[in-house]
Amino acid sequence: MDVPATSQLEPVLAEDQDLNALAVPKYKRLQVFLERQIQQGIYKPSAQIPTEKELMARYGYSYTTVNRALQALVKSGLVRRRRGHGTFVIGAPPTAEHAASPLAVDTTLAYFHGGIPNEFHPYYSLLLDGFIAGGQKNDVALKFAAARGGVLNLDERFLARHGIAGFASSSIRASECKAALKLGIPLVMLNEIRETAVDRVYSDGAKGYRIAAAHLRDLGHRRLAVINTREKLPVFEELAEVFDCLPEQVPLETFYTGTWDEEAGRRAAAWWKALPDRPTAAIVGDDYLLRAFLPALEAEGVSVPGDLAIVGKGSVLSATFVGRPVTMVEYDPKSIGIAAVDLLVEQLHGRRPGGKLVLIQPRLVVRETCGGR
Repeated sequence: MDVPATSQLEPVLAEDQDLNALAVPKYKRLQVFLERQIQQGIYKPSAQIPTEKELMARYGYSYTTVNRALQALVKSGLVRRRRGHGTFVIGAPPTAEHAASPLAVDTTLAYFHGGIPNEFHPYYSLLLDGFIAGGQKNDVALKFAAARGGVLNLDERFLARHGIAGFASSSIRASECKAALKLGIPLVMLNEIRETAVDRVYSDGAKGYRIAAAHLRDLGHRRLAVINTREKLPVFEELAEVFDCLPEQVPLETFYTGTWDEEAGRRAAAWWKALPDRPTAAIVGDDYLLRAFLPALEAEGVSVPGDLAIVGKGSVLSATFVGRPVTMVEYDPKSIGIAAVDLLVEQLHGRRPGGKLVLIQPRLVVRETCGGR
């Protein structure tokens, strides 16, 4: 089929039906909202959409936010901007042929996530881009609903009321996953979880640790620290092959903070300074924590990478989020979004039961904090 898919984001699960309920950056909220209106035919081809001033007044956004959203629409080929005249639709709404796709135009895939700190993390913007690209790749028309919170309070009536045909989540624990499976609709987990009955797609965290440790080893570091918010992997077992030794012989110190706030960064810095035999390099497994850890080290007079070389783990925009030129083992959340839609569509078509695992491969990007190239 040679017709582009309609990929939309609906805040149907948020208590607040306002545009601001969407858990994505402001410009992306506006971009997707206008895309939806164009694709639903609210703004016909050749019609003028509201001006920058009108959008600013209607949604309380700044000129920069509105302009960025409109530029994104231009780039997508849906509108054109005429200086002094306004912004006009050049794309057409979905055709009847496309509406007859195996998945209906109003098919809703929900994305559930847990609590997010006040500042927006670029992971979610990239993930949304992946959801949209996944809809286009599979040539299906989808709406995506984003909502905070877990799934234990969901039931069949709630899912039916909002027309939810399947959902992905990056915040369900193992105990919640079993409850989610009982709902009987397609489910994809976007975090590392040992529940093999459900489809899962996430970055290969074990490989990420091995890549980081091997790079630091090659730079001459013989004793490492791993710092994370919580223990996610048996890192001693994972790094044994890097150091060619038994797990109990890996030259490694570990510290798990439990949280990712400034206090966690200070505790991690104090822990490292108090070690009698300090590791000369550290792998920080969470970019929120890394953003707190680096200034805490500076406050303690620790030089990075002079006193402590650091490699972080996170997404492709994590260094921007941290605000430092941090050496990172990175993965692309957009790839996770695409793969998640692939898996959900396979389940919706009844091609197979759940239980498939897709690992997104990370890569090392060397910057300043590791002290090497």
